[in-house]
Amino acid sequence: MKINQEKIYSVNYYLILGIPIFLISGPFLADLSVVILSLLTVLYLRKDYVYFDTNFKKFIKFFLIFYLLINFSSFLTEEYLQYKSFKVSIPFIRYLIYIISIYLICYKRQNFIDILSQIIVLIIITFFLDSLIQKSFGFNLLGFEISKTGRVSSFFNDELIMGSFICKVFPIGIIYFINNKKENFLIAYFIISFVIIILSQERSSLVLFFLSSFLILICIKKFRKKLKYILLAFSIIILSIYSINKESLNRIYKVTYYQLILNKGNIPIYSYEHQAHFKTGINLFISKPLFGHGIKSFRILCSKKPYTVAHEIVKNSYLISKFDDQVVVSKDGLWPQWRKVTLKKNNLKFFYGPADIFYFKNGDHVKKGDLLVKYKIYNRDGCSTHPHNYLIQLLAETGIFSFLIFIFLFILNIYILVRTIVSKNFKGNRNNAILLSISVFICFFPLLPTGSIYNNWLLILNFYSLGLLFAQYRFK
Repeated sequence: MKINQEKIYSVNYYLILGIPIFLISGPFLADLSVVILSLLTVLYLRKDYVYFDTNFKKFIKFFLIFYLLINFSSFLTEEYLQYKSFKVSIPFIRYLIYIISIYLICYKRQNFIDILSQIIVLIIITFFLDSLIQKSFGFNLLGFEISKTGRVSSFFNDELIMGSFICKVFPIGIIYFINNKKENFLIAYFIISFVIIILSQERSSLVLFFLSSFLILICIKKFRKKLKYILLAFSIIILSIYSINKESLNRIYKVTYYQLILNKGNIPIYSYEHQAHFKTGINLFISKPLFGHGIKSFRILCSKKPYTVAHEIVKNSYLISKFDDQVVVSKDGLWPQWRKVTLKKNNLKFFYGPADIFYFKNGDHVKKGDLLVKYKIYNRDGCSTHPHNYLIQLLAETGIFSFLIFIFLFILNIYILVRTIVSKNFKGNRNNAILLSISVFICFFPLLPTGSIYNNWLLILNFYSLGLLFAQYRFK
């Protein structure tokens, strides 16, 4: 039976438009859509490769090299790890076909990006209203309760990923305002997106939001005149939230500050928990630098010698005075249950909480070698399901070659962004390409704590912008 190609494209069109909505419900519907898209594209649209331009063909080659590398890594890993590793690496090819599906839809349906940007704006407005309801009443429109920590999750329920989702799709929504000449509403769009991320209390997402906002305001010429107004709006929002409810900013500011100065006055990488994950990942990389230990190996090997950093964690849970000194204990302004301790001669400041054991009281004199505090250990071996950073995970699980390909493609996206801005021979919609390149930059930004690079939900979200970008990146 002959299948009408246009009907296949129509099915793909609605599936791809629905991906951002499916992602809100969790990974199942989104991953099912990717599988259906892959099957339809391979079975009925494979001859449409003639629409691929040179840049997209080069990307496909790099993706295939990456695919072969992660499968070779799975092949070389220990036998008891192979099944879990191959379970991820073999079907990973579906994400390439998923990107191709998006590329072809954008090529065949010229209005796709405009419709998509409208959907993103509606999603963000809905999240904004629902988040305010959940913050105000303790539950959202679907009855999902706010988390015990006070973090707003809205329609994501128990998954505290709302900020991550918003900061990654945020640049796509701006396309609607530019293409429809509604730039006067942009400040409101920036503000509601910012408020959502503040309510989510996701620190990495807030950094990424500020980074993407800065890039957007600098890279798109017509936005530069609005820079001072947007900065003023951000300042007003921060002061308003702080005066009304300090809780929303506590985790963003106070927890970060506590994690950075906790224990011996040393500044860790993000936090001591993250630093423990990173060190474990580096230990794994050193033992197998070329092809790593295989996908999903971190969660199994992180507690084993010689990779574990359990001995360092135990050592860092104790704090000892280096000099004879006097203890000064004061209350913490934002967290009444915490205490701040200062020892001037030791040049030391630290906090301790209800779960920690502090052996002195205000005004006590301590001697050199005295044990000051014993911190409760929440993570005894630096273990987790993944090392919470794309680069460390690639090095630990699939080795240096996959790491280098990731770095190359990340730098390539920066080159695409710069070339799109400065080139006089750009063929597509320049602003669309700039915004999508910024979205890709934010999705794959490797210098902050991240989720697992092989997580289905994250891959579908991250590769979404990538497929859109290559469809817009065209030259004469």
